[in-house]
Amino acid sequence: MREPVVIVLNEREPAKMRAAEDLQAALSQYGITASRIEITEDIIELLKSRHPKVLVLDYLLGDYSTGPDIMTAFETVKQERRPRVFYLTDEPSVQVAVNALRMGALNYYELDSADSIKRLAAEIDHTLREGKASPKRTPLPALSLDELVAQSAQSRKLIEQAKAIITRGAPIIVVKGPCGSGISTVARAIERSSNSSAFRLIADMRFNSSSIEELIGLYLRKGAHLSLGENLFLIAEYADQDGGELLDCVYRNLSRLWPDNRASSSGSRLVICTADEETAQAWKRMTRAELLCVAPLKERSEDIAPLVQRFAKEAEDLIGKKIKPLPSDVIEWLSSLEWKANVRELRSCVLDALLSSVYSDTPIRQLLEESRCFAEGCFSEDAALTVDPLIAAAMLEKNGWSYRVAAAKLGISINALYSSLHSAEHAK
Repeated sequence: MREPVVIVLNEREPAKMRAAEDLQAALSQYGITASRIEITEDIIELLKSRHPKVLVLDYLLGDYSTGPDIMTAFETVKQERRPRVFYLTDEPSVQVAVNALRMGALNYYELDSADSIKRLAAEIDHTLREGKASPKRTPLPALSLDELVAQSAQSRKLIEQAKAIITRGAPIIVVKGPCGSGISTVARAIERSSNSSAFRLIADMRFNSSSIEELIGLYLRKGAHLSLGENLFLIAEYADQDGGELLDCVYRNLSRLWPDNRASSSGSRLVICTADEETAQAWKRMTRAELLCVAPLKERSEDIAPLVQRFAKEAEDLIGKKIKPLPSDVIEWLSSLEWKANVRELRSCVLDALLSSVYSDTPIRQLLEESRCFAEGCFSEDAALTVDPLIAAAMLEKNGWSYRVAAAKLGISINALYSSLHSAEHAK
């Protein structure tokens, strides 16, 4: 017999232990029995054996797993046997919430919200009574170049340049721009618009643990001919974080990878994403790469209004219901603001405010202002790349000396965490 509700929070933290207890009590008022389980290295197998109808997850589950890991594990279970998933967590990142909903979670509740437990219990009761199924996983589709927002002259010129580069058959393309300006979106649009049969691989160079040869699929054929992995379209994000190994490998094998300096008939290409000018110029100089420059959002403010509309549609798709449109004066106000972290910050604020508006009577402008104040403290040009050594050490200690969890909470790679701590040691 399937359990009605299983609660999986990181109860080593006192606040989460209280939240689990409060949720159990709130559910009991609806006549719903809920169990709590200890998080161990066998957490996924234990949950599968229990087959809960509803699963309440924390985002980070100690040293052993994460909420998304558990959701991914349940994808191997038949649809009718999968639990309906809700998140109850203290992870405030909009991107975390968006990813959870996109993977099929029914809703996402912030632990710090005063009425989260009450609203979550009511929604669980409704879900069990109505037999509501979890939505199918809905990965965000890549846009083509023609589908990108291009209201400004700068954006229209960028798209024209990208199309011309694709037509010329350039095998290596560098997309450079400030952090958060949309360089990864442009890279994906290039792949989508290339009419290529190649397999797309997106590698975040901050976290890549593969050898460079494995990453780009180099292998030997008859006659010791070195080729790019068959039908591979590699997008390397944060290319300035790989220490130059990828550039060196491509440079040494350039003439054998692309003898005529053109992409292969299968469409094999490398697209390098970076916010660093020196990295971009090194790739251009050493590999004859084509260079595309994405302007910061402040230089293409005409794009803000259509971007806001697009993010509003994304919010609707995530929760599967209509959201009240933003008034024109609010959109005009958003267009007049400075977004230091570019499109990334704008998207974070709009999604956060719109998703909150569904369950709140607070005026939308106030929600946007609150989201923007929070975002200003989270985003910076190099927030994803560096962290203060003392903060790094404190986060590591707080999370039981788990480097993986501490790095995830800080939003940096494990290597970056090591580097921060070692810099503190050398400064002694």
